[in-house]
Amino acid sequence: KPKNDSDEGENILATNNSVMTSDYFRRAYTSFMFRLYDDAKHYTEKYLNCIVNTWANLFYAHAFHAYYVGLISFWLAKKSREGQQWRERGRRSKLALKKWAESSMWTFENRWYLLEAEEAYCNDDFDAAKLFYEKAISSAKEHK
Repeated sequence: KPKNDSDEGENILATNNSVMTSDYFRRAYTSFMFRLYDDAKHYTEKYLNCIVNTWANLFYAHAFHAYYVGLISFWLAKKSREGQQWRERGRRSKLALKKWAESSMWTFENRWYLLEAEEAYCNDDFDAAKLFYEKAISSAKEHK
């Protein structure tokens, strides 16, 4: 009897941490884009639990994961009762992205500045946020 494709897919999703990590990231990102607070929070927490055990944390895609998880985390920090926890998660994502920016300013510097701006905004430091937003825009223009 042939296996049901969806059963096999569910088995891979349930047993392969790298696949789970990508799936949870996709779901967190989609929830964030549609401003679904509870879903974004749920899937970001799942993603963060998975990423600790993912063997290849230096994949190029993880730089973009760090960027979007940082954006999601700072957004959740402004809306959540667990704001400090989400600020810390955003800060860790920002620091991870900083390492990527140091190795490739062309690709990642503007994103790192944007996370700096989002952190400042999250902390109600609007002057610093404005400065970092401007740096992000300048960096993006400079590195077209």
